[in-house]
Order: sequence, then C-alpha cells, then structure tokens
Amino acid sequence: MVANTQNLHVKSQFLHLTQAIEIFHRKKNDSSYYLPVEEFEKFKKIITATIYNWPPEKQFREAFTQGKLKYANEFSLSTRFKKIISSLETNFKNNFFGNEREFINDVVILRNNLIHQGSSDTDQSELKKLLKYTMQLSILLSYLILTEIGIPKALVSKNLINRRKNHLS
Repeated sequence: MVANTQNLHVKSQFLHLTQAIEIFHRKKNDSSYYLPVEEFEKFKKIITATIYNWPPEKQFREAFTQGKLKYANEFSLSTRFKKIISSLETNFKNNFFGNEREFINDVVILRNNLIHQGSSDTDQSELKKLLKYTMQLSILLSYLILTEIGIPKALVSKNLINRRKNHLS
C-alpha cells in the first residue's frame, strides 16, 4: 500500500510538472499555433462541414470536431518541449538534459501513458524514469520561472548546476 501511494505521488508530481511547463509555454508564447487563428478557423469550418456530410457515425464526428480538430492548431507537447529546450542556456542544457531527443520522447511517452492508460501498476524501470524526469522537470520549471522574472540565464544556470553538484556530493 505504501509503495502504491509513493508511486501515485511520483506520477502525480510528474504530471503536474509536465502540465505546468506546458501551460507556462502556452501563456508566454502568443505564437503557439501552427497557423494564424483566423486562418485555422476557416480551415476548421471547411473540415467540419465536410465531416458532417460524411457517413461515419455521429459519435465519431463529434469526437473528432470537439476533440482532435479543436486542438489541431496548437503545438504538441513534444514541440513545446523542443522549443523550450532550444531556448535554454547551453551549459545548463548540457548539464541537465544530455540527449534532448530522448528526454523529450520519454517525457511525452510517459505523460501519454499516464494520461491515456490510467494509473496501472508501475514497474521499477518506469518508476526510476519517472523519478529522474520529475527531478529534471522540476529543475526546468525553476529555470523557466527564474529567467522569466529577469534573473540572467547564465546566473540561473550556474546556481542550478552548483546546487545539483552540492546535492550529489
């Protein structure tokens, strides 16, 4: 029971951090869309009209137009993380994320599994990944907030790297 509670806490913390970073990016960037909103709305009307004249059942049409199509113009979580990580100070990025592609892919897969497959039992290797990425997401969110309030990237980077070194020693 205790292990299950701890697993649930780690999963919850991971999901909250992922969502916080996603929201941070959405609120900070007006250009979080593939197409200008007006242009996408025109496109959406054409697609919606086409789908409503197409034979699939009503449930599919509604799920598609109210779900997938509704958010189709917004950047994916993967795209948001790529944009965020590309904006980081190089020394910080190298010290905390190593293989960026692997980090982004793993975070997205873990998030999608937790969101879309519910809270099934977590094996030890997945739990280790969750713990590792939860720490990295926490550090990333700290970096984003501190630089957003005006602290220079190099100073934030230096302090977070030193804090990590001190914590590990």
